[in-house]
Amino acid sequence: MAEIAFDIDGAEYVVTNGVGRREPWEIGKPYELHYHPKDPTKTLAFNRWQRLIFPAVFIGFGAICWLGIFGVITH
Repeated sequence: MAEIAFDIDGAEYVVTNGVGRREPWEIGKPYELHYHPKDPTKTLAFNRWQRLIFPAVFIGFGAICWLGIFGVITH
């Protein structure tokens, strides 16, 4: 499990879970890390799957449901 230390406005935080990466972290390399503004210990590091493909699946499923509801897709 990765342990990540980061600094926000002079306050240091250390996170050991919920970082969402498969590849090993390289020490000293900058990474894009998203955190909850009210609780920076809740973090995520989004990869390409999480940013692009995963939401696209839900958008596609929603579009199919919408088309089914309005009768565009029939049995």
